Amino acid sequence: MLTIEEIGRLGQPDNVDNIGRSVESVLVIGLVLLYYYTSFKEMRVFYIWKDPVFWISTALLIFFAGNFLIYTFANFSIKYSQQLSYQIWALHGVLTMLLYSTYAYGLWISPRK
Repeated sequence: MLTIEEIGRLGQPDNVDNIGRSVESVLVIGLVLLYYYTSFKEMRVFYIWKDPVFWISTALLIFFAGNFLIYTFANFSIKYSQQLSYQIWALHGVLTMLLYSTYAYGLWISPRK
């Protein structure tokens, strides 16, 4: 039995599913911005640079902002140029490395107040 997504993709096997990823990116960016708003409004932490949640939220913001742009233009890049598509996915790899490196740093530092 075919799902709605599979029916919409019939005859287009090389397209990347960018709707789900774009919605995911917008939701995560919204949640991170809400965290920034409440964090800077209340200022529970004196040194924001020593807060692990700040680093994890910053990593999520950078990754999902880049992810939103990548998945928005992924299908265009596949049809336009194979080399451009490779460069875009290499950028995705760099963003993933940055995400996990910042996760590691955020989990490594001890929270200070």
